[in-house]
Amino acid sequence: MRKSLNIPATDSAVWERVKSTVSKSSILKKRVKTELLKNKDHAKSEYKSDIRNQRKVEKGLRPASNELKNPSQRSRQTVC
Repeated sequence: MRKSLNIPATDSAVWERVKSTVSKSSILKKRVKTELLKNKDHAKSEYKSDIRNQRKVEKGLRPASNELKNPSQRSRQTVC
């Protein structure tokens, strides 16, 4: 007589045990929490940097935009 494991039943039992262990593990929960918060802070700083850069670009474009909106003022200045 041969002895063998019932693979589907064994897989199911192992998977359930892993899920149970992970859900009860405070160490894993803390690790996930610190990783998520670290990424959140990093993303927030990148976001702020992007906004700062965007504002610089907009500030640089304002004079050109004003010239395009009021070409008559520019032509008067070049004539004088």
